[in-house]
Amino acid sequence: MNITHLEISSFVNATEDSASVLKCIKNILPFNCKVEIEKFVGHFGNPIIKLKCKTVLQIQIIKFIESMTNSLSQADITNLTDNLNSRLDGNKLYLRFDKTAAFQGRLTLGEGMQVVLTITSYPFNKKKIINEFKDLLL
Repeated sequence: MNITHLEISSFVNATEDSASVLKCIKNILPFNCKVEIEKFVGHFGNPIIKLKCKTVLQIQIIKFIESMTNSLSQADITNLTDNLNSRLDGNKLYLRFDKTAAFQGRLTLGEGMQVVLTITSYPFNKKKIINEFKDLLL
């Protein structure tokens, strides 16, 4: 198993401050990253901004995984390991973190911030990927 891409993103709703959401991203990344900005129009014409940071650098991906495993509570790690099968779609592993906690410098499972890890494994074996990712977390 090899994690080849890391992408973290979060939407900024019209009621939120984009600088605060940017702080959330920076608080959970253990490295500096150029943030991409995408603008959308919501269903009711409201402006929506998506902030996104991507990397393919293995050193940064490893730093994020280490930081994540050191920051998450044991309950969150157990939740992740118990639910890895439902979080893995093809070769993409989807994780969601609480935006409010991230703003405060804490990393907890929740809603608001999405992390997508792209994993390669040859030959592709979902069970093997899940077991190897569990080993990373524990």
